[in-house]
Amino acid sequence: MMKRTVTDLRIQSGVLKTWPSGKIRMSGGKLLDIRCGIVARRSSVARVWLESRFRSQPPDRCVLHYHSPFLSRYLSLDLVLAGPQTHLSTIRGACAMLDEIARLRGAVAIFAHVSTTRISDRLLQRLGWQRHLQGESGRHWIKRFYNGYPDHDLQRYVTQE
Repeated sequence: MMKRTVTDLRIQSGVLKTWPSGKIRMSGGKLLDIRCGIVARRSSVARVWLESRFRSQPPDRCVLHYHSPFLSRYLSLDLVLAGPQTHLSTIRGACAMLDEIARLRGAVAIFAHVSTTRISDRLLQRLGWQRHLQGESGRHWIKRFYNGYPDHDLQRYVTQE
């Protein structure tokens, strides 16, 4: 039976390569888990608005939903859930985990359509993202890995047991 939750990247990294989609859950700057998704969790502007207004997040929690579209060398960041009390270290940790999943899968880039102004352009740039499709409506961003992957100290985001 396939394990559908990863809590230790050192031991379980191989399984992340085969999942079509997933959910990265971080809290307090530490990885809670990465969960397998069979079907990508699509988002829309309406959904983002509803989630931000009516779904409460625990303090200092960040959840990233991602999937690999038909072009398997790419990842799509579909949805970011974070409350107003989420610390930057928690967001950075979630992004570091997404970068690691991209590395494990051999992805050349991650795409995102950012529809909320709560995520600033400055923060995205600090996290290594670049504007993409500037002629299109909306805020399209890309994180490219053509020159290699960022060197993250993933151990700092993993809870020691």
